[in-house]
Formats: sequence, structure tokens, C-alpha cells
Amino acid sequence: MDPDIISRPGPRVVLALEKIISFLHPEVWSKMLAVTDLTVQSSVTVGESAVIFVEVKNTGELGGVKTVSITIDGESLQKNVTLNAGESKLVVFTAEMKKPGVYTVSAGGKAATLKVNPSVSVMIVASIVLSVISIVAIVILAVALIKRTSRTK
Repeated sequence: MDPDIISRPGPRVVLALEKIISFLHPEVWSKMLAVTDLTVQSSVTVGESAVIFVEVKNTGELGGVKTVSITIDGESLQKNVTLNAGESKLVVFTAEMKKPGVYTVSAGGKAATLKVNPSVSVMIVASIVLSVISIVAIVILAVALIKRTSRTK
């Protein structure tokens, strides 16, 4: 092997520098990962898992393990993925959604919205409670009206 191989310009120098950077400054190394697409289900129901697809590409000249991060309203999820130089991969995340609402999902500067609907059982219970309250209110009004009419006679 030629001892001057590192000193010659070309891809070997880039690879050597990238290897050194990945060791000394992992925060720079992680920036050699680009998020090219973010896809999120439009809606799920409370208790279901939302599926999030993140397409990533290794923009560096050296392969290795990269960390893919997403945030769901500030809460972070991470997965490690091995990528060769220039390679793209689809990384799939799942997150169980416990509360209804509208959530922002973000990764690598891209963002999407996820709506979490209340579960059907909660909606049914709320409807039943509202119906019972309405019936009780009608009965109380009817009794009060009957008592009032009987007093006037």
C-alpha cells in the first residue's frame, strides 16, 4: 500500500476526514443524514398506534450507523439505521396515542399534522350521560309543572 495515499487528493482524503469527524464530532456526523420525506397518517383513534414514515438519505461519503429522530409535539423518538454512502432508506416509527388532539410530527425540518380522535366508547358514554341528564331535567320540569297546576286549582 502506498504510504502517501491519504495525502493525495480524491475520495480517500474525504473518507479519512469523514471518519475523523465521525469520531471527534458525532454531532457533525449526524448532520450528514437528510430527511427527504415525512409521511404521517391523517388521523387515528385514542389507544391506536400512529405510523410515521421517514425517508432518509446518507449525504456523506462514508457509510455507518445514523440516528433518525422524530418529535411528536416535543416528545422525541429515535431509531438507529445503517446507511451506506449515498443510500436512502425508509424508517418506520410507531407511537401509541393516548390523548385526543391535533399533534405536530416533525423530522429533519419537515412537519406533518396528526389528528387523534376520541375513542368511540368515550363518545358513546358521553352521549348516554347527556341523554340521562336531559331526561332527568325533563322529569323534574314535568313534576314541577304538575305541582304548580295542582296548587292553582
